[in-house]
Amino acid sequence: MAWTPVLLDRFLEEVFDFTYSIPSCRQLMNGLELGHQKSRQTVAEAKPED
Repeated sequence: MAWTPVLLDRFLEEVFDFTYSIPSCRQLMNGLELGHQKSRQTVAEAKPED
């Protein structure tokens, strides 16, 4: 499993009772030289095609 900004935010909140915004989590990951993966759209989130 790869780290995502959302996952990092949840981890920080659960372990340290501290929250970051998602953009701040991205910056933190980049500063630590951790690449982040953009989440893929699930079938439930996909827009129906006309």
